[in-house]
Amino acid sequence: MPGMHSTVVKLLGSLMVIFTLILAGCGDAKQDAKPAASEASSDSKAAKAAEEQPKEQAPARQAGSFTEQDVELGGIRLGMSYDEVIQLKGKPSKEEKGYAQLISKVIFYGNDAEIGFLNQKVRYVTVTANNGWKTPAGLYAGMTMEEAEKMYGTDYKTVSAPSKRPEESKKSPFYEMRWQGVRYEYRCVPSDVYSNKPGDTSWVMRLTDTNKAKKVDAITIQTITPES
Repeated sequence: MPGMHSTVVKLLGSLMVIFTLILAGCGDAKQDAKPAASEASSDSKAAKAAEEQPKEQAPARQAGSFTEQDVELGGIRLGMSYDEVIQLKGKPSKEEKGYAQLISKVIFYGNDAEIGFLNQKVRYVTVTANNGWKTPAGLYAGMTMEEAEKMYGTDYKTVSAPSKRPEESKKSPFYEMRWQGVRYEYRCVPSDVYSNKPGDTSWVMRLTDTNKAKKVDAITIQTITPES
């Protein structure tokens, strides 16, 4: 039986070699898995750190000032398209052909909101009552000028109603109101650099005080820059 014993010994030796190789392979796999797990952990930490970083915010509005970001009324900004306005406010209660220079179309919402367009873009917005339409700072028709001054300061131009009204003012109660009492005009840029060139920003916010009682009876935002 010596031959058989020799064969068994050789077989056991071969099995030991195979077992050793298998163990070595498992060890390498574990070593490879550790860096992968470490990399995944690092990526997760980096992602979490990025999420915790403070997000960049728009600069806060400075009280007592009037800038381009204030020229908005009821969510409507000058230059918005007709379609954007309809999407925002819904179907108007009335729509008419424009009745003033540089106004081709006018739409109305109820009896207290009017929007004028030229080339399908907003040229002005007027509200004559507290209908929920406000400026970004919170000003609405019916507030006092004292409240307006706290929001926008006192750097405004006072314009008294002229003795002679243009013919267009008789065609709309909104337009006519602008020619009564006194108006307080806030401008985005100082008067000495005010421009009427196409493309320039010449936006105003007019607060109408019909009875000269320091009350905001109507609010109008408007661009007076001619279109090219």
